[in-house]
Amino acid sequence: MVRSGPTYHSLMDRGTWTSRSRSALRQWAITVSAAFVVLLSVGTALGAMTEADVPGWAEGLIYGYGLLSLAAGVWCVRLIHTRDRDIRRSTLLLGVLQTALPVGPVMGFALPRFIRTQPEREAATASALYGASLILVLWRDMLGQTTGTSMVRTFAGGESDQAVTVGPLSLITIYLLTLLIPIGIGLYQRSKERLAGAEEELAATGQTAADMSTRLSRKEEREMIAREIHDRIGHRLSLVALYAGGLEMTGEDAEVNGRLRQVRRSAQEAIDDLQDLIRIMRDPTSGEFVPESHSLADLAEVIESVLGAGHQVSSTVMIDDPASAPELLTSAAFRIVQELLTNSIKHAPNSPVRVRVVGGPGEGLSITVVNGIEHDAGASARAGGLVGVQERAEALGGWTEVARDAGEFRVRAWMPWGSDTAR
Repeated sequence: MVRSGPTYHSLMDRGTWTSRSRSALRQWAITVSAAFVVLLSVGTALGAMTEADVPGWAEGLIYGYGLLSLAAGVWCVRLIHTRDRDIRRSTLLLGVLQTALPVGPVMGFALPRFIRTQPEREAATASALYGASLILVLWRDMLGQTTGTSMVRTFAGGESDQAVTVGPLSLITIYLLTLLIPIGIGLYQRSKERLAGAEEELAATGQTAADMSTRLSRKEEREMIAREIHDRIGHRLSLVALYAGGLEMTGEDAEVNGRLRQVRRSAQEAIDDLQDLIRIMRDPTSGEFVPESHSLADLAEVIESVLGAGHQVSSTVMIDDPASAPELLTSAAFRIVQELLTNSIKHAPNSPVRVRVVGGPGEGLSITVVNGIEHDAGASARAGGLVGVQERAEALGGWTEVARDAGEFRVRAWMPWGSDTAR
């Protein structure tokens, strides 16, 4: 599925806004419902207090108790609205307030979230305490005998300020509904969250299995490639070394024997490098492949190996302080010279090759290889080896230049040495 950036982000923003709007609406609905219950409970309690026949000296205490209940009711609404900040503290305080003062079953508004977010044992304890406190809440409310002095009698029906009788079955039903509804909501939300967590875990397990399958598939591919390399290239290199050794033993020309010896040595080195690469391909955890270490002084050996193979090479190597060259520069220079000489032998086997390597700290390192054109120079320029030369030079901040001029094919590469930048 293709997603365009602006449209996708617009839909995401709209979805986030909708989710937040629903959450805020649900929060305010709970707060308004709690305020209604608190107002009704405190109102009926104040009605019962005003109708009570008490001595004159106790009227002040009754009004003080009423004001305290009203203040506690306001605090309960605030605790319910902000319960997400500290659900443990909010639930505990609401339980204490509904037990001590006629504010209604306010703990039930915080109990669902408490059950959903807290450990099972604590959730069970809070539910039991709520059930016990609810008995006291209903008993205190039932002391009022009319609809104006009892919240339960108000819900039971009847004319205003008339005595209403509530039977035991109705009272038990009200108790169970008030107790079980918040507990049921909490358990439902808890199960829903656990199910979502299980689905996420299942998805993660599936992703892990898919990743493992991909790794196994790649391992099988590496095994197949390593086997093919070993069987084909390794076999042919072994034959080259074997034939060169046989010719060296039967040959009588010292110069030819020297060249055969160089061929045999190069083939054996290639076999050793190939075996290291195959080992890493088959088991990447067995250790990193450590490339052969070279220095700029080794460039002479590369040129001599070409001379040993009977190719005409003229070289100029002038490097200031080669020992101070960074390791990355040294490796890149060695591989670039090696690759350019290989390309020259491949595409112009009968033409002499000129090699020029000059540079030093603060000056950069310049490598130029020139050979005659025996085949299409464009084909040489498109060779994969020259792409590798370009990538090596550019990786160090340098550049390459490929030109065809006066019947010659010229490749020049420059790399900075030290803090230099490409120029």
